[in-house]
Amino acid sequence: LGLTARELQEFEVAFNMLDKNKSGQIEKKELAKALDDIGEHSSSKELNDMFQILENLGKSKKIGFEEFCQFMKQYGRRAPMKKSKLREAFQKMDHDGNGKLERREIRDVLEANGYPVNSEEIERIMSSVDKNGDGYIDYDGMFLL
Repeated sequence: LGLTARELQEFEVAFNMLDKNKSGQIEKKELAKALDDIGEHSSSKELNDMFQILENLGKSKKIGFEEFCQFMKQYGRRAPMKKSKLREAFQKMDHDGNGKLERREIRDVLEANGYPVNSEEIERIMSSVDKNGDGYIDYDGMFLL
């Protein structure tokens, strides 16, 4: 796939978050919910177009991790969210308002949105996003990957 270890780790975290039912594949409804959760209310046409690209990679109604990685490598960095939406999303996750996300806040947000995670998954998220190794995720670390 030609991915760096860091990209592979980031894509694995993202894939596991999207794969809500832990089937090892992402369905269109899981993608739609994830986009809605981050405030990207895509139209049915946009969602269908996006999923059509994904389906063409895997030739099925669901996509696996390899197809997801191919899609992310090709398209993932081309569609950034608006900075205002990113800041708003971060602030919603930062329950105590200290400008940093702690493990507890990450877990709470994911679980509140129907994405149960264990300690190992939280550590993978932290290690892939905590840029300075201080044990917290700040805005720059989270969105300036």
